[in-house]
Amino acid sequence: MVATADRPPRANRWQRLLDRADRRITGIAGMLRVDGPDPLGRILAAIPRTMPGTAAVVALHLGDEDRWIREAVDLAPAREPVPGAPECVVCGVRRLEVQTAGPVDAWTVVCAAGCRCRGEGCRCGMPGAVEGVTHIWPRADVLAGAVVGDAPEA
Repeated sequence: MVATADRPPRANRWQRLLDRADRRITGIAGMLRVDGPDPLGRILAAIPRTMPGTAAVVALHLGDEDRWIREAVDLAPAREPVPGAPECVVCGVRRLEVQTAGPVDAWTVVCAAGCRCRGEGCRCGMPGAVEGVTHIWPRADVLAGAVVGDAPEA
């Protein structure tokens, strides 16, 4: 008789991707010190109450994680160029992009040139302007009724 040992469960590439993403998101939620079972839900609940600088750090971490996952599964960034977009009010470049992740009413527009806020007195018009934060505007404020992707008019 041949004795065979049970094979240990094998973690494949997708399981490792899921485990890493879960660890990172749980870590980000832990930084915000919000309790609850769902780390991403905790982050979403905490963001409106965080200071602008803290929100910027969380956005940086989440952006890194989003980029890493999209590259791992060969998925393009959740952004579309805004055809005929006005120029950026800060740097003057006509390369605005709408971030198409999440619900349509939460879509935002960013400057693809990567310009950053100069803090108080910056021409960006963002409420609570914080020096060094990427400029981001509500989609409706920038597009003034333009249609991007399958989204209804802003």
